[in-house]
Amino acid sequence: MQHNLTILQNALAAHLLGILRNKNSRIEQFRAALDKLSYILLAETMRDFPLKVCEVETPLEKTQVSCLAHSVVLVPILRAG
Repeated sequence: MQHNLTILQNALAAHLLGILRNKNSRIEQFRAALDKLSYILLAETMRDFPLKVCEVETPLEKTQVSCLAHSVVLVPILRAG
C-alpha cells in the first residue's frame, strides 16, 4: 500500500501552528494565524498543479503568463461537536 504523505517543513507554518495550539492565544490571534496558515497549506497543496500558457494584456504589451490548466473548487467541510 502506497501512502501519500507530505510533512511540511516550514518555519512560518510551525510558528502559526504554535499560536493555534496555545490555549492562551486570543481569538484575534487564533483567527489571524488560521487565515495565514491556510494560505501556506493551499500554496503547498497546489505546488504541482498543472499549468498552461495564457496571454494577458499589460499596460505596455501583450505577454504570456502561466495559468492553472483546470478550474479549482474548494469545498469547506464544517463539523460541529
